[in-house]
Amino acid sequence: MRLLAAYAREAIRRGLIDEWHVWNFARTEEDRLWLRQTFPVVARIPGNHRYVRLGEMQGDGAASSFRVSVRCGHDFVLGLRPRDGGDCYEIVLGGWGNLRSVIRRLPAENALRIDSLPWLEGELLHDAETPGVLASAAWREVHLQIGADTVRVDVDGHAALRFAIPGLSPECDVFGLSGWGGHAELRMHGPPVAIKRFEAEGSYAVSGFGEFYHYYADRAPEYATAIFVKCDDDIVYIDLDRFDRFLEFRFGRPDYFVVSANVVNNGVCAFHQRSYGAYPRELMEFDGPITDFIMRQWADAEFTSALHETFVRDPGPFSRAPVDRVEWSERISINFISFLGLDLDHIGVNHDDDERHLSVTIPRRLGRRNAFFMPFNVAHLSFFPQEAGLDLGRVLGLYEGLAQARGIPLG
Repeated sequence: MRLLAAYAREAIRRGLIDEWHVWNFARTEEDRLWLRQTFPVVARIPGNHRYVRLGEMQGDGAASSFRVSVRCGHDFVLGLRPRDGGDCYEIVLGGWGNLRSVIRRLPAENALRIDSLPWLEGELLHDAETPGVLASAAWREVHLQIGADTVRVDVDGHAALRFAIPGLSPECDVFGLSGWGGHAELRMHGPPVAIKRFEAEGSYAVSGFGEFYHYYADRAPEYATAIFVKCDDDIVYIDLDRFDRFLEFRFGRPDYFVVSANVVNNGVCAFHQRSYGAYPRELMEFDGPITDFIMRQWADAEFTSALHETFVRDPGPFSRAPVDRVEWSERISINFISFLGLDLDHIGVNHDDDERHLSVTIPRRLGRRNAFFMPFNVAHLSFFPQEAGLDLGRVLGLYEGLAQARGIPLG
């Protein structure tokens, strides 16, 4: 994902995209931690009772504060972990059906571990009635302050909690969670940030991508004028010089439900690339219908390796199709696609197979088509049947060299 991050940051720098939402559906703990370290600004935490690090208290050593805007109907929790190793504290806002807020002390040895359940037998220090302190349809400005042995929490400028905790260090790391279904959206205090991390309830293996689709479908009015670009995490090249043409085509053709890039390592694209000579036919001897070609290409590591090498050596021919679009009404691999904010209300379902629904069942129900925009290339690293036979390190090295040649900072 390092290459995708480099291209996304450069696209933001060039003004091609406004925001990049990185959804954490990591399958392994190593990947989950890498995402959190690489993209530290979190914009959404699910109601799964698990802490996510938000930042740290800011101050002068004697007093400190932390600000965050929250949209959450109930049960938003801030966790404080002093850097001096003392006891930890939980601040529950809008608990018990958005009626009460409390402060708890938790023993340091087992409190506030990332991805651990925090509902331990802590000591209740303070309990206050705060009906309506949170809201699912409005943003609340939460201001947490520590100073003079006192913790204070204001919400929209009004005191919600205040309690004396002698000896509490103002130097604390701040964690957040939501629970009991109270998914929390966050806006971190400070200058606007274009890259934000969205935490999912579980891994893809557990939940699929339903959370992703429901999140945006539930907020369709907010994104009605937006163009969405959805891509796999193993995109290793984006032609940023033609990205604006892709977006212009997408915006100008609302009759298409999905518009895909002309993807290197995508069955439909590879079939058409072969037809107009983007790569030598000898890379894969084939004579048959496109459906057979797609299935063969999907699992052929040897062909995929040669295709990547051919593209990196000379990307030019891949963008020189004789037409600017290829219309398609069958299933496609949605490695790099775009859809309109106006269509979000059609995608809010628990997709058991999001690829099939986005490319086939939903467009057919609406009487619409999809298209590939052929002048715009991106490269997709691998499908899972290809991975065992691909030298992934070597292929990634080729694309890192291409990025450097194109002036993309890898960071």
